Amino acid sequence: MEISVLRTMDSAGRIVVPKKLRVQNGLEAGAPVLIYQLGPGQLGLCRAGRECVLCGSPEILDEELPVCTGCAKKVAARLGARP
Repeated sequence: MEISVLRTMDSAGRIVVPKKLRVQNGLEAGAPVLIYQLGPGQLGLCRAGRECVLCGSPEILDEELPVCTGCAKKVAARLGARP
């Protein structure tokens, strides 16, 4: 379900993300957030550093290796190694 919310940016460039959206997307105070350019006048926002970099799964092995168990096994098998 797509939710659109109109917010006003303050003089420091801050925008408050509504609590409902923060909860639905796992955004907690202090969480890293990636802001990116979608196109002219369009920005995207997503959680950063908490998903598998290969498939997007929220289950990662650890912060040093941001891949899930499934992808780690596939990479290890492809390289002929055991995870």
